[in-house]
Amino acid sequence: MSIVIGRSGVNIDANFTSNIGTMVTSRPDETGPELRVDLYIRDDDALYQQLLNQRVEIKQEYGAPLRFYSAPGAASRSVFDFVKTDVFDETRWPEYYDWLTERIIRMHEVMGRGCRRRSVSCDSLH
Repeated sequence: MSIVIGRSGVNIDANFTSNIGTMVTSRPDETGPELRVDLYIRDDDALYQQLLNQRVEIKQEYGAPLRFYSAPGAASRSVFDFVKTDVFDETRWPEYYDWLTERIIRMHEVMGRGCRRRSVSCDSLH
């Protein structure tokens, strides 16, 4: 699922993943299934650097741990929240949807409308 945030090349993705793919190089102890909500940034290193420079404030405003990820040689960047869990356990899917919904809303508020409360330019996100 991909949610627009009001800027071309920036969106929020919600994922049930069976593995972490290319992130395994930076997260070697965290392989396996997870739920993840990403702020996905395509080809905008300046925006990513602004967010990275304000990561302490962003994490505090978000209220939960966030990871900042930039793959070597890749043009895309992401800021994400995740939980390791058995995504194949269908009895827990309602719980997972609740987690994803809450985190999507929180991510949108902090990275979208919430930019006015930080010195990150709103023009960078909208």
